[in-house]
Amino acid sequence: MVWPIFGDHDVKFEAITHLMSSADDIVVAIIGGTFLEEAVERTLKERMRDNKDVSDRLFDLTKPLSSTSAQIDVLYMLWGIESHVRETMLGICRIRNFFAHNMGVNFDSDDPKFTKHLPKLNLHERHETYPDARFGTPTSKKIKTPKNNRETFIVNLQLCLNYLMQDRCKHIAYSTQLVSYEELRKKVGKPWV
Repeated sequence: MVWPIFGDHDVKFEAITHLMSSADDIVVAIIGGTFLEEAVERTLKERMRDNKDVSDRLFDLTKPLSSTSAQIDVLYMLWGIESHVRETMLGICRIRNFFAHNMGVNFDSDDPKFTKHLPKLNLHERHETYPDARFGTPTSKKIKTPKNNRETFIVNLQLCLNYLMQDRCKHIAYSTQLVSYEELRKKVGKPWV
């Protein structure tokens, strides 16, 4: 299983274990969506100046960057993600919100508010293997073809987190400076195979 981890590893590992072992689709959608939300916010904040006061004003509950959708759009505009990744991230956010506001639903729902976002979850169709989360290069870890909507949600979530980690690795935190391939290799070692 491929899970790029942002932040407190122990908490994230526990959440991943809960997500993967839960029989409840609502748990999977909400925890998975929360993973994406936290990773998007952290990635975007690390692309900006390290100024907590201004950051709080931008990201606070009723402020311009309070919604994950707005944060995804800004990250896209900063060249942090490509348009196809943006669409998948927005799809995951919409699916997460659908589950958060509709009790008793599952990944087999035929509700158009849910099904219209499923075609956006297509990153797995672009890769045979998971990319290295630091370099973006192919690895030997095969992506299994999802058998259902739940598996499609999970594998696309993993790939979105992977793309966000790649962006974070390519930049010096709290600056607009890029990290060269050579500097990244010195910092984190060789790409995974």
